[in-house]
Order: sequence, then structure tokens, then C-alpha cells
Amino acid sequence: MTNPDGDELIEALAESRILFPDWRVGQLVANLTMAAGRDDAIWEVEDEQLLAAAQQLIARNRSRQVNPLGWTSTPARGVAPDLRTPSPSD
Repeated sequence: MTNPDGDELIEALAESRILFPDWRVGQLVANLTMAAGRDDAIWEVEDEQLLAAAQQLIARNRSRQVNPLGWTSTPARGVAPDLRTPSPSD
């Protein structure tokens, strides 16, 4: 990474791994790519787009609880994390 967002992106990925310990790293990057509104090759997404998607994912899912065993729970049992790209009205 050669841009100033690189360290921030790595921190956001680390925080995302805490929120979603059952996601593989590749799965996390693929999910963030989709959340960034990109449906093409993962390597085409810019760091800034991944960072923005990660920050939105983290903000929407901060209420997830991780117990000492690494299992997650959500306020509404069985609800998948919100990966949608926000509309301008969000």
C-alpha cells in the first residue's frame, strides 16, 4: 500500500475481524469489496473504497457481542450483518 489510508485500512480490517471472527480474511475482503459497490475483480477496488466500506460495516455492526469463545451474537438472532451500500438518504 502506498497511500496514507493503508494503516487506517489495516486497523479497520483488524476491527472487522474482531466483529466477524468466523469470516476468513479473503471472505472479509470480498464482502468489503461488495459493500464498496464493486462487483468486479477484488484487485480493482481502491484502498479508499475498502476503508469506507469497512468503516460503514463497523459502524452498523458495533452492537455485535463477541464472547470469550469467539462466537458472535447479534441483538436479533440470526440476522446477517448489514453489507448493503448506503443510499444517499442513509
